[in-house]
Amino acid sequence: MITLDHRPFQEADAPTICSFPCSADELFFMTAETDRLTAPDQLKATLGQGHDPMVGLWEGRVAGYVDYVEVHAKKFCAIGHMVVDPQLRRKGIGTYLVGIMIQKAIDQYAVRFVRASCISHNKPAYALFHKLGFRPATMVQRLGPDGDPVLMIHLHLLKRYWKGRGIRQDPAGG
Repeated sequence: MITLDHRPFQEADAPTICSFPCSADELFFMTAETDRLTAPDQLKATLGQGHDPMVGLWEGRVAGYVDYVEVHAKKFCAIGHMVVDPQLRRKGIGTYLVGIMIQKAIDQYAVRFVRASCISHNKPAYALFHKLGFRPATMVQRLGPDGDPVLMIHLHLLKRYWKGRGIRQDPAGG
């Protein structure tokens, strides 16, 4: 049985996490709302700077990272930097991490909704958030890594629509 777990980010996790973005686009997808980084080595300085930074563990090894870029207790939390090891994508790690962050926002911060932002052509992230119940709320234009305009979609998940979907430690369902 394959297990997923999570724990708070530790500085020693940074080199592993910095290796996850495979392209300038992926780095942009991960940091577009806040840092707008252009090189993976710049990522190390931002890791752990968000609220409640967390790593996902696949069989005990660091497999993903997520944090909040904004926390407004009793209002909303915004899920921020998120990335999964490219060798372990499509195995439920992103769903698991986002689910943990949603539940934490509801339980610890008593939020009314959780926000996530997604660049319009980041189809895997959009599909993940949609599966978990997030719906488009607003859109803003940003400049992409090549300087061309891109659309950032702010997605909201209202607390009343969250049913704990996605939080399971065995992605195989066993």
